This record gives sequence, structure tokens and C-alpha cells, in this order.
Amino acid sequence: MLVDVLLLWRHLPWRSRVSELWQQRVPLAVLAVLAAGIAAALRAFVVDDAGATPSWWVTARAMLSASGNYVLPALVNQPLEEPAGTARELVALGAVLVVGTALARLVPGNAGPLLFAAATVLLYYGFLKFSTLLSEESITRNVERLQYAVYVTVPATIALVHLRVPGRWTGARQVPHRAAVALRTAGCLVLAAYLVASNAAYLDRRWDDTARARAYLDAVRAAAPEWSDPDVTLLPLLAHPAMATNWSRPLGRHDRMLDLIVPGFAPGDVGPRMVLIDHRGTVRPATVQTVVGDVEISRGACDERSAPRSGRIVLDTGGIEGSPLFVLLKYDAEEDVLVRPGTRWAGHWSRDEPPSELRAGTRTRLIPLDQGLMDAVELVPLTPGTGLCGTEAAIVRPLLVVDDGNRCRVVDRHGRPGQSLDCPG
Repeated sequence: MLVDVLLLWRHLPWRSRVSELWQQRVPLAVLAVLAAGIAAALRAFVVDDAGATPSWWVTARAMLSASGNYVLPALVNQPLEEPAGTARELVALGAVLVVGTALARLVPGNAGPLLFAAATVLLYYGFLKFSTLLSEESITRNVERLQYAVYVTVPATIALVHLRVPGRWTGARQVPHRAAVALRTAGCLVLAAYLVASNAAYLDRRWDDTARARAYLDAVRAAAPEWSDPDVTLLPLLAHPAMATNWSRPLGRHDRMLDLIVPGFAPGDVGPRMVLIDHRGTVRPATVQTVVGDVEISRGACDERSAPRSGRIVLDTGGIEGSPLFVLLKYDAEEDVLVRPGTRWAGHWSRDEPPSELRAGTRTRLIPLDQGLMDAVELVPLTPGTGLCGTEAAIVRPLLVVDDGNRCRVVDRHGRPGQSLDCPG
């Protein structure tokens, strides 16, 4: 319908467009009823109602981030290396509005293609308002995983090629036919040259990232005897960013990736000798710093005698901000179990964290958390009846040990060192 109204009929008066739509009212009504039925079925049988939907403000922030960081760079074939930030996103949006208004006023009919391009963004990302996956702390992750060109970039490009400039600018009425053909050919060649140059620049950048990722992987493989030592506790961070991106990023977490290097590897119980793999693939001595100690286990504690063990553990952490973080959990389990962590902030649960394996017995393990903003954590077994319960819990963050253990440095998700501080005693 948008194609008809905003592209094919862009030169018709709005009254004529409405009249054309009215003539198609029966098939449009049938399609609307079918769409409503499909939406109701999806809502009833597919959508998870466990979490709250995002606010309009969070949805608008996600749309702004998607537009400035992914949609606009994709239209000019120059993906960004990292998110631009709110200020530059707002500047980009303002520039688009100014340029769009100017183009719409140049030639009658230009408003339609511009509105169509805007509608593709509004409809695609606007539906996040009804998703329980979007929250304030997961905006970046959601817009990253949704950057599929076929849904926004391709329709927007089809719309934008319908734009026209005034004939007096091109002298179309005075230029001979052969000259006009030559101009069009030159324009196509210039566009092709730009695409080749921009693709080459992008591929060079990706090649550099891939080369660094290969060096990282070689270093990790060479150091396998160190991080796979049963007497060592590996703090699982994320591998080099080029190895797993967007939706696949959780697959690059060390507790999931290193099994490909040492089959059957899994981080063991927490012990006195801790290491981490830094951003270069080097195994470095590490420790953990307590962010919140002695966290209350509000559900799933081992001392609960009023009901059988449900397996679900809920921790009331209080407000926490930061990343990366781990749950340091002492637990008892009757059998091996995969648990999926979830985090809550301002009443909204985020339950899209990758699972962690807990071995049977009474053990102490580190469970990674992807979210950096929370006031509660839940651990939900993916298989019921495992007899899982928690004894003690704390929230900790990894530190890189330097200077013979006298000083430590904060690290990010990939093991890049940051601020220096005293090591915990």
C-alpha cells in the first residue's frame, strides 16, 4: 500500500490517492483481517509475556541509534567502526531532516519517496515497542542484531532513486539525446567507481580486523596448556570482536568458544589461581573484585524447606551499573544443568543472556552476565527437576593483575586493560 500511495501515485493529488485506495477496500480489508489474526496467534503462542515491553522513550532511542549508526551509513555504503553516540546521532538526524525538507520542496512528488524511506525505518524499528527483548540497557545490542539490509536499506534505496531534481538544473530540455545518454552513462560510472572504492575501504578495514583476530586465535591456541589447566580458574570474557559479531557475539565467549580448541573444555570451580585471556590472546594472571557481597537469595536458597527445589534462583542485588560482571555462586545441584541468567532493571526482565553450565555437586562457579545495569538476577534451569539451589552469592568483576600482584587494572568485555587500582586484599 505504501508503494502505491507514496511511490507509484506520488504525482497524484492526495484526494485521488485516497479514491484509488477506496476502490481496493475489499482486498485491503481481507489482508488487514488476516494480518490481525496472525498477530493475535503470534501473541498467544510465540511471544514471551514474561517481560515488560519498552517505553516509547526507549523505543525512540533505539530508532535514533539504528538510524544514525546503521541505516544512514548503509545508504552511503560506509558502515561505522563503532556507535557514534547520542550527540552525533542527533546531528545526523537533523541533517537528514534539513536535506529531506529541501528535496521535498524542489520538485512536486519528491515528498512521497522521502516519506516512504522514513516509513521503512519507523515501521521496522517501531515494532520493537511491542517486544519484550528491548530494554534501556539492551538498545545497542538490539539495533546491532536487527541491521538486515533487506528490511530497511533496500526499500529505502528503491524509494530514494525516485527522487528528481528540477529540469532547469540539468538542462534536460536543451541537451541533445546523445549528450543526455553520455551524461547518464557518466553518472552510472561515477556511482560504480564510488561503490568499488567504498567497498575496497570497507574490506581493507575488515581484513585488518580479521588479521588481528587470526593473531589472537593463534595466541590462544598456543596458550591452551595454561588456560585449560584443571588447577586454573579462567574468567570467561569475549574473544576478539571480529570473531563473533552482532547476534553471534555470545558464541565468542570463552566458556563457549574454547571448547573448539580443547574439546570438552569448560571453566572449573573457582580456585585461588585465576587467569583471563586479554585482547591480544595472552593468558594473564587475574582476580575478582567484589561489587556486591553477600547477595540475598530471595528464591531458590538451599535452606528453604517449605517447598521442593524448583531450580530457579533469584538474587536481589540492588542497583548495579558496570560491565563485565559475574555472579559468584556457591550452589548445590543433583545433576549437571544449563542455566540461563536473566537481569532485571526498573521492573523489566532481560532474559536473552547465553546459558552457562553448572556441574552437579556442591560447587562455586562464576556465571557471566552480559547486561551492565541491574537490580536483580535470576538463574533459570533450561531443564526442570535438577535440584538446583544456591548457598551463597556475590556480584564480582574481573581484574587484571599487574606489577607482581601489587596493582590491578579494570578490563572490558574483551580483556582490554583500563583504569589502574589497588588489588583487593
